[in-house]
Amino acid sequence: MLCMGVTSTIAGLAGHALASQGVFVLVEPLASRVPSDRHVAFIATGWAHSASYLAGFVGGLVLMQRIWKARQAAARRAAV
Repeated sequence: MLCMGVTSTIAGLAGHALASQGVFVLVEPLASRVPSDRHVAFIATGWAHSASYLAGFVGGLVLMQRIWKARQAAARRAAV
């Protein structure tokens, strides 16, 4: 969870910086639905939210791989 929090914080800050510089902008239909003074915050929040999901997905893959290897090792020990 700590990794997920750190990842989303970094992504949110990066999203805020890039949106503030105009590198990323909202397009329609969101641009007209979100008040213009909130576009940067909206983009930063989107980046943080997406990074949280990405970190969770990668963490899940790492966990699956570790469990797989542990079970293979246990099966090898039991077979001997």
